[in-house]
Amino acid sequence: MLKIKLALLLVVVLTVPSFAQTSQDTATIEGVMKAYYEGVSGPPGKRDANRILNLFAPGGKIKIDLSGDIPQHAIAKDYLYTESFLTISTDFFEREISR
Repeated sequence: MLKIKLALLLVVVLTVPSFAQTSQDTATIEGVMKAYYEGVSGPPGKRDANRILNLFAPGGKIKIDLSGDIPQHAIAKDYLYTESFLTISTDFFEREISR
């Protein structure tokens, strides 16, 4: 019985911080923008795909290529978990220039 209580306590402790961050990220427009820029920006290495995905509606699309005649889009969930996104090999920082 003690093991079950400890397991439940562990689940609660591990899920509360992620829920708190998610609700803070989506509580305001400023929060959404901040979470997006923090999620995609950084030095070489991993990006926070889970945090970014929480900003999209199910089936939401993300624009990824404007080089051709027709803009190419991908479902956010599919794109954010690709190896090329998760392990960007160069510095990549986005910042807001206007709203």
